[in-house]
Amino acid sequence: MSTRLLFSFLFSIFLLGGIKNAYASADSVIVFNEIHYHPADEVNETEWFELRSLMGVDVDISGWAIDRGVAFDFPEGTIVPGHGYLIIAADPAN
Repeated sequence: MSTRLLFSFLFSIFLLGGIKNAYASADSVIVFNEIHYHPADEVNETEWFELRSLMGVDVDISGWAIDRGVAFDFPEGTIVPGHGYLIIAADPAN
């Protein structure tokens, strides 16, 4: 396939919305907003991460789990408020 024909084909897909729709299906409602890992004082277990809701409504994440680096299962009734935050800490008292 020539470069010109390939460019025309890809541009046509873009104009018809094919590329836009492919990216739209990859949207997330909850994102990692901030991560605090490997602190200077690791003795006090001050590691944490913050989740953020990109939705304007509350999002129920009951049953969700994180299993890479940190193992955490979100218990029943875990809600991230609309446009809100949820912090998960190694030691919540810290």
